[in-house]
Amino acid sequence: MANSLGAYNATFFAQEALIQLEKALGLASRVYRGYEAERASYGLGDTVNVPVPSSFAAQDHAPGSGSSAQDIDAGTVPIRLDRHKEVKFAVSDRDLAYASERIIDDHLRPAAYALADAIDQDLCGLYRFVPWAVDVTGSAGAGWVTAPRRRLRELLVPVDDGNLHLMVDPAIEQDFLGLDIFHAALVTGGTANQDTLLRGSLGTRFGAEIFVNQNVRPHASGTLISAGSDVDGVLDSAVAQGAASLSVDGFAAGATVTAGDSFVIEGHAQRYVVTADATLSDGAGTLSIHPAAVTDYANGAVVSFEDGTGSAAGSFSANLMFHRNFAALVLAPLPATGDGRGAQIESVTDPVTGLSLRARMWYDGDTATNYVALDVLYGLTVLDGNLAVRLRRPLS
Repeated sequence: MANSLGAYNATFFAQEALIQLEKALGLASRVYRGYEAERASYGLGDTVNVPVPSSFAAQDHAPGSGSSAQDIDAGTVPIRLDRHKEVKFAVSDRDLAYASERIIDDHLRPAAYALADAIDQDLCGLYRFVPWAVDVTGSAGAGWVTAPRRRLRELLVPVDDGNLHLMVDPAIEQDFLGLDIFHAALVTGGTANQDTLLRGSLGTRFGAEIFVNQNVRPHASGTLISAGSDVDGVLDSAVAQGAASLSVDGFAAGATVTAGDSFVIEGHAQRYVVTADATLSDGAGTLSIHPAAVTDYANGAVVSFEDGTGSAAGSFSANLMFHRNFAALVLAPLPATGDGRGAQIESVTDPVTGLSLRARMWYDGDTATNYVALDVLYGLTVLDGNLAVRLRRPLS
């Protein structure tokens, strides 16, 4: 006879865990989230096509003919579901005698937090695809918010549509909490300072919703930048618009570059980042880049990396100001294969947020123990690195 768990079945754990997962999301709750609703389930390595936000260009209106209609369907972007994370724990018969609030507090909330933290760490690694940066040194001030905001506005990023966020590390959070612009009633007005004083919430300043994230990544550049010498080389061949890699020469023999190191090519203001570590044997090599080349570049054009001895480029904490559409995250439903064959399995999806989570539950009669596994299948990508800017706090 199958073991009966009453109200505490796979459906309960899946639904409650999904609620806790959404509450625990940090960076993941602030980027674009989409999903492909046509399929019921996916497997690791599958690719989903996620609809992305539309973009338009203003056109001249010609008398008598007007302008050309633009398609509101911006299409889709393929995202590979290459990450599968799981938390498994045991629940005794005695545990199941407690009220649901105790089960949630003792088991589901910590498990959901672990899953959310894993997703968050992966998303924080996307800083490597952001080519723009603002350095901050000395004492924190309003400029640590307004300077990256200015850079984004110069990049034509919409900063006033309610989708602007600033992710900071714990050190900057500490500095911000001590600033009048966050906690002084005279500055914030009314009781708006109470969230900062009582709860430690940074809130919204200068149009950016500011939040702390312990997963902000440190970056250590390659020797090309950290040494600060011979940072200029040349293209070893012409580069066509749309190219995702390029060949360089003229750098120091054996110099290294690290994914996330930034450079600019003579002839255009667009900055680029290296997306994979590389060693420039004899000063030459092929670099994978983001974004793809925005224009054609001639053979011999100067390629200039940053001088890490005169800026934070050598070693920094990769805080990030970004628009929601800079990156996308998709969580896809996992199959319920095996449900009823020794295990209870339930996969649930929130149709509003696109978040999806699976719960599996089985019973060991010898130890009177119920086992619960919560897992998520997801993928992520950068939609447009030009919709974000690094706020670089030096680490050395």
